[in-house]
Amino acid sequence: ERRRLRADFSYYQLPMPAMKQSFQWSAEKIGSGLALSNNNCTVNKSIRNTWKGVIGSMPVDSFSVRLEDRGTLGLLMIGFGKKENFRSNDPNYKFSGWFLYALDGTLWSPEAKVHSQAYRSEVLDGSVVTASFNRQSRTVSFQVDNDTPLVAFNCSDSVGELDELYPIVDMFDAPAQISIVTRH
Repeated sequence: ERRRLRADFSYYQLPMPAMKQSFQWSAEKIGSGLALSNNNCTVNKSIRNTWKGVIGSMPVDSFSVRLEDRGTLGLLMIGFGKKENFRSNDPNYKFSGWFLYALDGTLWSPEAKVHSQAYRSEVLDGSVVTASFNRQSRTVSFQVDNDTPLVAFNCSDSVGELDELYPIVDMFDAPAQISIVTRH
């Protein structure tokens, strides 16, 4: 239904109306060793030394998460990906998607052929990260706390006009915890 509506708006060259979007982490698409709490709005990792991921329950154009505990080193990725390419027990940033690495603030994306590209400084515990997808320009940007959002990726070569992107978090360190927050 959503895809058809988006196609109709695109055909008539109308801007999509802003829709209030709320999502949870998907209880069906979650890596082993990860657990959900707080009505599926918080993901916890308890097993170290292996990449595990979780995907959002619905596609969104923007989402915000708080790094409650980024783990010892901050080995976690926050970003977008396509649902059909998501891997719950592998590092998604190596296979598909557009990600910000909390450890050192670098960018990672196999589609954009970007690996460890400098973007900002590390993302610390308590920080709120907002990831946004601009459908019109097909760009992904990140904002940390009250910093100015910066365009991180141009996705026009790999994201079609009707493609839907899902929030994804990949985690390596444990214990680690990330929660969905609402920003206004």
